[in-house]
Amino acid sequence: MGANTIQNTPIAMMNPTIVLAALFTTFASAAQVTVLTVPDKGVQPQALVDSKGVLHLVFLAGPASQCDIFHTTLDAQTRSFAKPQRINRTSGSGIAVGTIRGAQCAFGKDDRLHVVWNGGVDGPDGKRRSDVFYTRSDGMIGFEPERPLMHLGMYLDGGCTVAADAAGSVYAMWHAAPLDTPKGLGELARTVYVATSHDEGKTFATEVPVKAADTGVCACCSMRATALPNGEVIALYRSADGKSRGMQLMRSTDQARSFSRSELQPWPINACPMSSSFMQPTTAGMLAAWETDNTIWMTNISEPTRTPFKVSGTKSKHPSFAQNERGETLITWAIGTGWQRGGTLAWSVLDEKGKVIEETTAALSKRDLSVPMWSYPAAAFVKSLGFVVFN
Repeated sequence: MGANTIQNTPIAMMNPTIVLAALFTTFASAAQVTVLTVPDKGVQPQALVDSKGVLHLVFLAGPASQCDIFHTTLDAQTRSFAKPQRINRTSGSGIAVGTIRGAQCAFGKDDRLHVVWNGGVDGPDGKRRSDVFYTRSDGMIGFEPERPLMHLGMYLDGGCTVAADAAGSVYAMWHAAPLDTPKGLGELARTVYVATSHDEGKTFATEVPVKAADTGVCACCSMRATALPNGEVIALYRSADGKSRGMQLMRSTDQARSFSRSELQPWPINACPMSSSFMQPTTAGMLAAWETDNTIWMTNISEPTRTPFKVSGTKSKHPSFAQNERGETLITWAIGTGWQRGGTLAWSVLDEKGKVIEETTAALSKRDLSVPMWSYPAAAFVKSLGFVVFN
């Protein structure tokens, strides 16, 4: 592990860009890691890099129970963000409480950005109800008005996810209880739903249940999905059977018409850990990361016989990772976060064989590495900056 030094870089001020509240912090080491603060005191960052190498950031800001969803891009040369644009037309329709109900996003055909989130809206009776909301970018200039996607389920809780491919297919997924669920059955009846579009999100078919086995779904854990050019759709979710909360892998080879299921790792507890997971294609295959027993685990799901390996210590949650041109992977996570409690940022850099070559140390300032309440880190790789971590 190389020695760490801290270099503070001034932020360029350009109109119509905004100035970050904190400095960029670069950790010079075997692999360059730049830590960026989410604009506008935002939380739950989602970082994606488009086909032109531009970094996009989607995040939540405002009151935690009724927040808004924003999008911005990073100018890598000036190290400044464009003025964040609010995605949701209905003010306060986002939910940051619980950390796992916020936005997820994916690039589809021609770098169109697709965004979903668990939303709260006031009904005709004045009562607030939850729904899955979807929107897409309109020529990368703005976003269309959001649309609700949930028609069949009830008791929406854990976060939704979206996957898209270059052919124009979009898959929104979430979990809920069927409308005919017997009273008292709870999580055992929950199932995964998928709403599919084959016209770049212009229209969606009514969602269908796609649970692949006789297990329920952990109510307040989020999902993560991705789509591949060959028509495969892969998703992670946490199951609930009254005895355990194992991490499940769902795979479809026919554009989400049917799914198979396998368990990546069991977790013999009967309580909801409010966890999230992460998944991304890399040069080595499809990598996945998740939390089990307050520890971050990782595996290459392109190799079904490969055993998951541990990448963090205890009190760890909410992984995210990115890979650089050399095949090195930076994986980041939060330490010590919980209900109404922030934490500390941590990361490791792995070589192409999965060996740790760099990691955070206790010598680094906790002020520079803090994770706000209701938030988690995000990782990306930008060619001109190296690894970028948002906190």
